[in-house]
Amino acid sequence: MTSLYDQLAECPQTKINVGGLTYDERADLRQIKVTQSTDLTNKGGSGRFATVYYLEGDERQAADVFVKTNRSQLEGIDFSKKNVIQRGVEREVYDWILHTHTHIHIHSENVSWRNTTQCFKRYDQTRT
Repeated sequence: MTSLYDQLAECPQTKINVGGLTYDERADLRQIKVTQSTDLTNKGGSGRFATVYYLEGDERQAADVFVKTNRSQLEGIDFSKKNVIQRGVEREVYDWILHTHTHIHIHSENVSWRNTTQCFKRYDQTRT
């Protein structure tokens, strides 16, 4: 296994050189990639979304990294309507993005997030 594959096994990444993976490792590689286009049903949400690379089976953690990395772009999207995220990712990944985005939105005053080597870890501020 390459060191890049080991990093992906630890947590999803936003900036990787896919060419640094072996062909066998690339077979396990997945990505959350959303291409922004004109979206008449949603105002805001403009700007590029960071692509998140992850290994098959890590969809939930990848959605978590995607939401935290792309928070400002997600704020302007009306998730009650068809949107660029829904059209751009698989249903399971979309569901995890929705779950994570909603959860962070509801609990944001009691939770802080720390970025440690591209992995976001949750720290509950209500506990000491």
